[in-house]
Amino acid sequence: MTNPIVDLTPLSKPVTKLVEVVAQGIGALYKPVGTVLQAKADAKARLILTEADIEVSELWRRAAQRLLYTEIERQKNLEAIIDKARAALPERVREDPVPKDWITHFFTAAQDVNDEDMQLIWGRILAGEVAEPGNTSRRTLEFLKTLSKQEAEMFVALLSVSFAEKQGWRFVVENSVTSRTLVEAFGGVDVERHMLDIGILGAEPTLVPASQTSAWRFSYGTLSLKFVGPPPPPRTPKLGLQTLEHKLFIRLFSAIGQELSRVARQEVREGFVAHLSDSIQKQIRVRIEADDGEPSAALNGGPGMSHGNSGVSEGPP
Repeated sequence: MTNPIVDLTPLSKPVTKLVEVVAQGIGALYKPVGTVLQAKADAKARLILTEADIEVSELWRRAAQRLLYTEIERQKNLEAIIDKARAALPERVREDPVPKDWITHFFTAAQDVNDEDMQLIWGRILAGEVAEPGNTSRRTLEFLKTLSKQEAEMFVALLSVSFAEKQGWRFVVENSVTSRTLVEAFGGVDVERHMLDIGILGAEPTLVPASQTSAWRFSYGTLSLKFVGPPPPPRTPKLGLQTLEHKLFIRLFSAIGQELSRVARQEVREGFVAHLSDSIQKQIRVRIEADDGEPSAALNGGPGMSHGNSGVSEGPP
């Protein structure tokens, strides 16, 4: 960029890349000390006001004033999001450029986000895209525009009862313990149902025969876990057919839910894994153990559950 207003030389590589992405999105270099230039927007608004004074009616004057107010508020929103993105940047970022159409789409979608917690999510998305282009799709940005703060809190609560399978894809175990934990967290609201309705969870569950669950390795927070299921049921003596067995119901996150899970920090609920393990063991003879064979009751502080705060928390993604 010719004649940069901000000297990029002393900045770290992640911050330098963020500055360049912001410049493409809003047409000005972002100063890491906390100010985004808005002279372009101010100049345009003053021009409209001047022309209104000379040439047009009072209606045009009021429209110009509204435009000025709107653009200043949007500028404040974008500055807040950029600040949060800078705080969430990792130490290393990929060299790949962020696509220009993604940048344009992001800043257009983010400019009207004025809730601080929602700005935190948008900031983490921007930081994630700077670090690894392709991390969040434009489809997810469009979805996030319509997400309310309460729905964002529901999503964070959903994350707190979810697991990540070996390849990193998120899922929940459909069980009364999972449902009750979420309902209690939101005063009777069926969080699972709502997350399914808006497209955070996949439409169809995955049914895993109890004897096949032992192939699953997954994580919860920093814990490496596994299912331990019963042996395959015997075959009938005459026909040689395998008898029916119980199944574990798994609900995978949708593609949008998976992308959002990368920018929302998971809250680990004390005792949740142990409680869930006790429940599914009674129902279908499947239990959860640490991957080193440690009993499930020792995983999360015993059978009690602590719900904590389900809001969006500060800190890196």
